[in-house]
Amino acid sequence: MTFEKIPYKIYLSEQELPAAWYNVRADMKTKPAPLLNPGTGAPMGFEDLRGVFCDELIRQELDNDTAEIPIPREIRNFYKMYRPSPLVRAYCLEEKLQTPANIYYKFEGNNTSGSHKLNSAIAQAYYAKRQGLLGVTTETGAGQWGTALSMACAYLGLDCKVYMVKVSYEQKPFRREVMRTYGASVTPSPSMETEIGRKILQEHPGTTGSLGCAISEAVEAAAKNLLLFRHEEHLYYLHIMLLVYAFLPVTRLLVRNGDRQSLEYALGLWFLLGILYPTVRTLWPFTLLGGVPVQWRLNLAYSSIGYTLLGHYLTVYRPRPRRPLCLAALLAGFLLTFGGAWAASAAAGRLEEHFLEGTGAGVFLEALGFWGLCQRASLPEWAGRAAARLSNASFCVFLTHVFFLQFFARHGLRAAEGPPLFTVPLVSLLVLICGWGAYALFSRVPGVRRWLI
Repeated sequence: MTFEKIPYKIYLSEQELPAAWYNVRADMKTKPAPLLNPGTGAPMGFEDLRGVFCDELIRQELDNDTAEIPIPREIRNFYKMYRPSPLVRAYCLEEKLQTPANIYYKFEGNNTSGSHKLNSAIAQAYYAKRQGLLGVTTETGAGQWGTALSMACAYLGLDCKVYMVKVSYEQKPFRREVMRTYGASVTPSPSMETEIGRKILQEHPGTTGSLGCAISEAVEAAAKNLLLFRHEEHLYYLHIMLLVYAFLPVTRLLVRNGDRQSLEYALGLWFLLGILYPTVRTLWPFTLLGGVPVQWRLNLAYSSIGYTLLGHYLTVYRPRPRRPLCLAALLAGFLLTFGGAWAASAAAGRLEEHFLEGTGAGVFLEALGFWGLCQRASLPEWAGRAAARLSNASFCVFLTHVFFLQFFARHGLRAAEGPPLFTVPLVSLLVLICGWGAYALFSRVPGVRRWLI
């Protein structure tokens, strides 16, 4: 292309947007030095970083081998609001410098944050939301990163806490208010909210802050969220306690006083909220939802309550579905569970587990089909006793399964690593055995069996 034919600005079409991020470390002969633990000086691993980063971001941060990391469809759709951004030929600069070089620059200022930082912010917020976190904590200097992350969090329905360097907080009120417009909580740093902030203010009363101070406050706040049970694993149990046990009296009233029509209405509502929605939540247009509906732990609570009602309904009214219908439900459940997991994993380039969860429609169909076949079959006495014991332990298994999943993951056994046809059944079986063992132990504690499990 001749000099005259090269335009000032070169644009790609939306269809030409990249479908993967490029990990330059995969092609570096000399790898970057690892992150070091400030306390021990040893290289930091996955567990060292979990207090301040969500899991998928840690996996990408520690990945030195994968050259292309697939960009989730939701993020690509978000990018289309302000990308592709133009590649600009700097003709005037070339002329001023009198250089034979062709100079190009990428213009990334055509979005609300005013920089390229929104590209990363939406990805970080997306993975935090997918992991089930309620919000994120960060720092910002002049405010571009804080603006980018607050915009991404507003789009995805997450809370955003920003510690902004005090001098910028005072000198750039418009940037501060943009963050607040997107719903972020903005605090000048150093502040009285954290221990490190109070210490700095005590030693340097007139300080205008620094980026290092803001980072320290943000990390302390994130770590404190972990210790005060605001982290992902602890939020799981908090939601279960608040939701399941709060709804148990209502469930008991419905069981004792509700007629068949009332139970069927409640089960239909449960199927929509606790089974069908979790199955389709990663599909458009459900990905546009924010706030309460995106918290999958709510759906776990609905799932627990609904299966309790379903068990009561099947025990009292004893419907006897035909064997072909039971077989069809069982087969459809297996196809939806494992076929859906395979298709979602192939599209994402990694194991996607939500089709395998108890809130999935596939697992629901499997349970109904298996129950129907058991109703039609003549089970030996020992099998009936084993099934009754497992049924009694099911709620305890539900309450403890995330704890055991995390325990096995910390010791290197993850369903997402290795051949899924082997690792998923193995981890599921181990969690089931451990959950049943927990029930056998806790049920001997006075009051626990009656009121908690």
